[in-house]
Amino acid sequence: MMLDGIVDAVPYSTSAEARQRGRGSSDEVYEQFAKLCDAAGPTKRKLAGHPGQTTAQRVDQLLERARCSPIPAPKSDRPGPRS
Repeated sequence: MMLDGIVDAVPYSTSAEARQRGRGSSDEVYEQFAKLCDAAGPTKRKLAGHPGQTTAQRVDQLLERARCSPIPAPKSDRPGPRS
């Protein structure tokens, strides 16, 4: 997942009032995302509902794993020439 922006681009680009209303730090948006995932539970959100872990802890774990080595994408074609 890549988060490209935290504002609705059309109102933000056409209205000064919308720009002021729509401001929020990335941290605030992420915290709200994590809270909503936790509330939705594992049947609706894959990051939520793992015993003893919050969504934020699962994301931290995933990011640490990505820092250490590539994460395979099952059922995907590998890029580049095949040997």
